[in-house]
Amino acid sequence: MKDSMVLELVFLDAAGKNRKITISQPALNIAQETAEAVMQAIVACDLFKDEKGMDMYVTPVVARYVERNVTDVYAYEEA
Repeated sequence: MKDSMVLELVFLDAAGKNRKITISQPALNIAQETAEAVMQAIVACDLFKDEKGMDMYVTPVVARYVERNVTDVYAYEEA
């Protein structure tokens, strides 16, 4: 069994659709104020555009930890 945890930062883009930034191996117990400040900084830098030139990260929605548990039933093994 393999466990993993990521931090997802979810934003709305200029069209009102959800956009995510996923961070592997995040620090644990990130304070709400810290997460909010980071997300606001991402919005403020105005660096990320989609293929149409629209802002990808306009409104911060949520920062959340996502845990995943994977159990292999079958895995190929090379001889």
